[in-house]
Amino acid sequence: MFDDEAKKPFQAEKGEVPSLMLSTARQIASAWLRAREFWQLDLDQVLGFINLTRRQAKDVKHMIWLDYDQSKCLIVSGQYEQARELLLPILQKKQKEAWAWGALAATYQKQDRDLALKFFAKGIVSAHDVTFSLKLLQGAIPLLLASEQIAEASMCLKTALQAYQTNGWKVKPELEKLMAQPWYDPNVDENDLKVFMKSLCRDASEYLHGPTEKVIGVIENIHKSEKGFQVFVNRDTTLAVRMGIHKSNQKPQAGDYVELSLSTKGNEKEVVASVSCQSIELADVGKVEGELRIAPKGFGFVEDTFVPPFVIGDISNESRVTALRIMAWDKTKARHNWKAIKLEQIEVKASSMPDFDDIPF
Repeated sequence: MFDDEAKKPFQAEKGEVPSLMLSTARQIASAWLRAREFWQLDLDQVLGFINLTRRQAKDVKHMIWLDYDQSKCLIVSGQYEQARELLLPILQKKQKEAWAWGALAATYQKQDRDLALKFFAKGIVSAHDVTFSLKLLQGAIPLLLASEQIAEASMCLKTALQAYQTNGWKVKPELEKLMAQPWYDPNVDENDLKVFMKSLCRDASEYLHGPTEKVIGVIENIHKSEKGFQVFVNRDTTLAVRMGIHKSNQKPQAGDYVELSLSTKGNEKEVVASVSCQSIELADVGKVEGELRIAPKGFGFVEDTFVPPFVIGDISNESRVTALRIMAWDKTKARHNWKAIKLEQIEVKASSMPDFDDIPF
């Protein structure tokens, strides 16, 4: 059915279009999900064509969507473990997408209610707009009712209903049935839902990478691209962190302390989560106060601590400063030395001189 051209993605003006073979495989999966009760084609035949497409189609960019379609077919057929094997790599790339978290939650609905609710919650708070979380809100309701969290279930239903009303959409029959249930309280304050959901899913990302290890470090510098930063843990360990996985209400800066979650893959450790935290005492991190001495080449020193030019900024020579410093490797001297990562200027108050008239003679 498919020649070599049909197996290649098409380069259009607005970007790459999936190959004909990949598009057909996705349509078959969608059709099976939509009309599986009436269609005579067996799921094994659908999965067989999907796997054939995965082997033969030349698509790279869009293959992730075929994995997603296959996972949905597997969930419907009760093959939850196999579905998760496909979903976890997708979620590691799409952690900010509500639909991806909703799919993972669906694999746990009949096996682990707490995990299912955790992942539904993560999807709900990750949604860019409430309309992207409607299926997740509906999926969370029976799980909340099962754990007797009636008020929270009412919040989910009310939030979903308001989205339908705001957009002028006809409310789905299944939501109308829920509205008629005696447990539903239309007077509940749905504004409390987001805080509740955040409390449920604060560690959800850690489940994507298996067991994790927590470490605390200090941000050494922000990358020039501003897409990440370097974290100093100790003189032997410095870790790169992608800006996208850092959770904070403020933009991270050099000198901020962060708690990192590390996943071990083989002999390497990967940072899978980062969150701001309070400062603690670290063996190779300290502070020193003194006079900043700037050399002609732009770098400086505070006592025995080297200060890079970009750390000095617009602070003047001979200013009184406090330097946050780390014990970093000095390539020139082939040894560890103190290096400043942040300077704070100390304002020197003018000394109060007695008035001339007050001096006794």
